[in-house]
Amino acid sequence: MDGVFDLINLLFLALAVGVLLRLRSVLGRRTGHERPPQNDRWVADKPSKPEAVESEPESKEASPEAPPQEQGASLSPLQRGLREISLADRSFDQERFLEGARIAYGQIVTGFAASNRERLQTLLGADAFQRFDSAMREREQREETAECEVVAIHNADITEARMRDTTARVTVRFQAELLSCVRDREGNVVDGSAEHSHRAEDVWTFDRNTRDADPNWRLVKSSHE
Repeated sequence: MDGVFDLINLLFLALAVGVLLRLRSVLGRRTGHERPPQNDRWVADKPSKPEAVESEPESKEASPEAPPQEQGASLSPLQRGLREISLADRSFDQERFLEGARIAYGQIVTGFAASNRERLQTLLGADAFQRFDSAMREREQREETAECEVVAIHNADITEARMRDTTARVTVRFQAELLSCVRDREGNVVDGSAEHSHRAEDVWTFDRNTRDADPNWRLVKSSHE
């Protein structure tokens, strides 16, 4: 009986070895459909580069505006000065300013001829008023009188504009036609003409503190060309 059992055990053992060898030959062969290792699958799933939307530059419409210093790079000194004044004083308007400058020009030249100090004090800065007042006193000491009429203001052009701290300063060149003369105490014309007008060119500088509630500009410097 022992011999029979040993033979059976040997048969089962041989069968088991055969099965294991067959399984190994099958399990050890790669068919190309095997599941890749975990690390290989993470690398494959990970994008090799950012998506195209992320790498594309922003459109021109979305790009921020150029800094103020770049926007003003192509402006002339006069344009930059006017721009600075407009930023400091939002109510500043170039055309309205020139209209007011024309009116002031007429009031100042006629006010000076008439020695109208009250009017001039509202139109001139302190230093300019002192200069005008000194000239009027000299004329009065000579017992002379002046006459002036503005026939026309042909041109009034801004030639310079700038900000100095909070003060805006604008220079204007006037081309005007005046009828003016100076008479002595006997009434004789000693300068100019009472009958014929003459062409005058004046360069005047006005300023205004942009922080001041007073909207009026005042003459601070004048020269005759």
